[in-house]
Order: sequence, then C-alpha cells, then structure tokens
Amino acid sequence: KEWQQIKRIVNVGSDHRYRTKDDLAIKRYIKDLGTTEGASTKKRSKPVAFYKDAEDTLSYLWRCDEYQYQHPRIRIQITWSILLEAFYGLRPGEMIESSTHRGSNEGIHYGDITLALTRHEGALRYQIEIRLRNRKFKRGLEGEERFLEPTAPSRGFLMREDKKILPVCRSLEGAAVSNTKIVSASSLGTHLKDLGLRCGYKDPVSPYAFRRGFANGIEGNVSAQKTRRLLGHSDDSVFRAYSSSIVGIHTQNVVRGLPADQDHMDFVRGIAFHRDLTAPKPHRSLLTDGSHRPLPLAVIDEAKSMLPKTCTQRAIIKKARAMQFERERKEY
Repeated sequence: KEWQQIKRIVNVGSDHRYRTKDDLAIKRYIKDLGTTEGASTKKRSKPVAFYKDAEDTLSYLWRCDEYQYQHPRIRIQITWSILLEAFYGLRPGEMIESSTHRGSNEGIHYGDITLALTRHEGALRYQIEIRLRNRKFKRGLEGEERFLEPTAPSRGFLMREDKKILPVCRSLEGAAVSNTKIVSASSLGTHLKDLGLRCGYKDPVSPYAFRRGFANGIEGNVSAQKTRRLLGHSDDSVFRAYSSSIVGIHTQNVVRGLPADQDHMDFVRGIAFHRDLTAPKPHRSLLTDGSHRPLPLAVIDEAKSMLPKTCTQRAIIKKARAMQFERERKEY
C-alpha cells in the first residue's frame, strides 16, 4: 500500500513512472523484508462501521452531542459526508479534497448534483442525482457513472450558473465559511475521529470505516460487477482489503437449519462491539479543547517512552494529549 502511494506521489510530483521491471523488483524486496530483515508482517486493525453505526453516530451528533462547532454548517457537512459514505461507500477524495490532490479544490460541487421532485407510487419524493468526477483512476475523465439514475418524469430545481462551481463542503476562513475553498479530507477525518470518541467508540471512526461497512453490507447481495462499480475498484481482488476479519456467517444457526441472525453478526464485526456507552462527555470534550492546558510531565514522559527515539516533540505531545484524554474520559 505504501509503495503504491509513493509511486503515485512520484508520478504527480515529477511525472515519472517506474518501469515494470523495477516495480516488480521493489515489490519482491518489500515482500521478503519479513524474512530478510525481520520486518513486522502484522496487519493493522481496519475498523468496520456498518449503516447501523452511521445511524447511531448521527443520532448522537444531532440529539446528544453538546460540542459547539466553530460554525453550524460543519455539523451539516459531517452529516452529508457520513450519509454518502454509509449509503454509497465513497472515498473521501471523491467527495472532498484528498491529500494526494492538495490544492485542486476538487470534490463534489453543486453543479454535480441534480435535485428533482418526482412522483412515485402516488407520492411526491425528492430525488438527488450525483455525478462523480473524481473517482480513483478516473479523475478528470468525463463519464456517465451515477449512483442514482433518472426515473419517472420529474421537476428539476434550477441552479444559478455561478453556484455550480461551488464545493458542497467548504472549509472555514476564521469563523466564517469560505466562499470558494473546499474542505480537506484530513479535516473531515479529524472531525469524525473526535465525534467517534465523544460517541463512545473505542475503534477509530473514519471515512474508510464507513466505506468498509458499505462493502461488507453489500457483499453477497449484489453481483461482483456491480460491487466493482459501486466501490470504484479495477478488479475483484481489491475487495478483499475491505472484508472484515470476522466472517459474517452465523454458523451456529446455519448448521442447525435456523435463520441466521445477521444483525448480531454485524454487531460483532463492527465498531459497535467495542463501544462504551458510558464514555460520552459533555461540551468541550474534543481532544484539541485541552491543547491550551499544560499536560502532566509524567504523561509526556510516558508517551515519549512508547515512541521511537526519532519522533519529534510534536508527535510526543500529540500522543500524550490522546493518552490524557483517554484517562480523563475514563475518570468521567
């Protein structure tokens, strides 16, 4: 994964592509590091957030969370992002500006959205059609790929031309929402991580946690071809990276000929299994809220001992702040 990212950065920065021969040689070298250099081959944890987790998170965000964001729009933008991730499994860079394309100001703009009112089964319904211009490996290529296809005759809502180039999710400039600048993926990631902590999740809540939940949720329910299209994968092998480490089959019921309890299996496989319902803290509980308060020296020393000697002071303080937050939350 890291080698793929390095190749992408080199290509974007210097327009250089490694020869296939060199690429294969480096991959072999990386693969052999476990035996030749004793490198760790342990996979890092990849939390899975199912749609039920998205519902619980949004319910907490709007009904229980006392944290006051710098601007009310941030709460709405977080909600929009979680819904897109949970319903459609989008990557952050397909909605907002990714770190790989920093400065591009690309993501979902208002011009990419068609809002219409349509009649279905005797009732009026709103329909949103989203054009994805920034799918992985297809960025900058005009296509017809949409998640919601036009259906019955409908009445579309008109949009001013000067608003079509405006990003849906925008960053802050001081205490005000920017008129032009899109929010970054790192900013959204921070908001989700801190929201997850306040909500009581011990596993990190991130855009990719919801993407994995979407992938595991549609597994076995749609064809392999549609799965590739929905997730924007080039082949079926990539899907394995999103599969939960726990197989989602209720074998105890299946072997006895009983209906499988899929809700329970998803609970065991998802981030809800490690959720601490006593953990939510009141207003001003964000990690960064305590950044102005001096940290206990003992906590800083402990964090320093847990990190490599080459770590910067900033990394040590960041680790110490996270440790102190966990302790304060446990005490609360």
